Amino acid sequence: MVKIFKNITKSKEDKRDYRGLILDNELRVLLISDPKIDKASAALSVNIGELSDPQELSGLAHFLERVLFLGTKKYSDFLTEHDGDGISTTDMENTTYYFYVAHEHLTGALDIFSQFPLAPLLDETKAKQILDILLQINYDYEKLLRNDQWRLNQFERSISKKNHPYNKFNHGNWQTLENDPKKNKIDLWKEMLNFHSNYYSPNIMSLVILGKDSLDELQKKAENSFGKIENKSVSLPEWPGHSVGDEQLCKAILAVPIEDTHKLEINFPIADISRHYKGPYRYLSYLLNNKSSGSLLSALKRSRWATNLEATCKSVLRDIAYCFVEIYLTEMGLMNVHDVIDLFFQYINLLQETVNQNHELTIYRDCLKNSYLNFHYRENEDSARDYCMELAENLLTEKWSRVKYVIRDIPKEMLDNWDFADSNDELEFPQKNEFIPDSLDILRADDEKFYSISDC
Repeated sequence: MVKIFKNITKSKEDKRDYRGLILDNELRVLLISDPKIDKASAALSVNIGELSDPQELSGLAHFLERVLFLGTKKYSDFLTEHDGDGISTTDMENTTYYFYVAHEHLTGALDIFSQFPLAPLLDETKAKQILDILLQINYDYEKLLRNDQWRLNQFERSISKKNHPYNKFNHGNWQTLENDPKKNKIDLWKEMLNFHSNYYSPNIMSLVILGKDSLDELQKKAENSFGKIENKSVSLPEWPGHSVGDEQLCKAILAVPIEDTHKLEINFPIADISRHYKGPYRYLSYLLNNKSSGSLLSALKRSRWATNLEATCKSVLRDIAYCFVEIYLTEMGLMNVHDVIDLFFQYINLLQETVNQNHELTIYRDCLKNSYLNFHYRENEDSARDYCMELAENLLTEKWSRVKYVIRDIPKEMLDNWDFADSNDELEFPQKNEFIPDSLDILRADDEKFYSISDC
């Protein structure tokens, strides 16, 4: 029996209609009806990604994604012929497929799309297509080597616990998917089919469909195309604790970027509180990202040590979370990097020492207002792709990222100094932001609260 969820909370400005479903095979579905769109779209996300690669086959999940997406000629031809296109992505815990197409051809596209969970449609004998996919994966890898963000993310993973899946190289390249399997007598195609069979089950999948049809019509399409896929009752893999331990903590790492930039990163492993959604992370990020007078950034700018600061607290995997603080240094800041770190911990200690119930309530209300405004006054997403995919879903040379680096232990004396960093008169706890409105509703001219510009 299909479970239906009709009372889905949406923003005040969102004129679309929504319906949630759980099909008999446990596939979770979100339907979105919008009569004004010209193109229909859909995204299917599988809650399995790179971290589930076998140890001896880095990039297998990525390879399967490409085989399913690029190897299905019938699918790509159908989209092209009907004013559509598609993409697919693989990250650490999810693989997501997306397409858009002229709205009158949504049914046909969904019928082909629903074949992805069933079996790869590419036959093993089509060796040229397999070779093309491997070459494309390797080409993408070579491009990533020129991307500092990817290189540093991969490097950061490589220095985590050696026995943790987070430590692996998971994008894949010619070496891991072609040379190594042949050397070790591993049948790549057979392993890919096993991976697909073991993990591609509707009970760990989510589907989003955005169409011009009514919700009832969209529900029929979803049930007809995806309702008969076999539920294998797959259990999600579990990770062995946090990705860092005592051996990885309290380290100073010097890494050489490609771009001409100076950046200080201070990263902390934190408890995973994603079960509370994003609220606690937003609270901490709000305190660190504050740019008002008395903030960390204002003090850094006053000393001409930094141009910007970005703090992100988030869950990177199930049960694993980090707080990432990036400080964009000036040349002077680079020369005084220890003073920059001292100032950072002075601010952290200030937050810990001065916080009280009134402070917490003030910041909580500011965060609540921002969340309310962002949710209720956001317009329909410009990109149906991003909207659907979001709803349906980081000197020695490190081997895969080729980052030149040095790792040093941070002296205990320095750690003690940071723990008990002196107070700084330039820093103060964030105050209430008076410029966050309670509402963005447009007032009528006859409203007693209405003021013209000339009255101000």
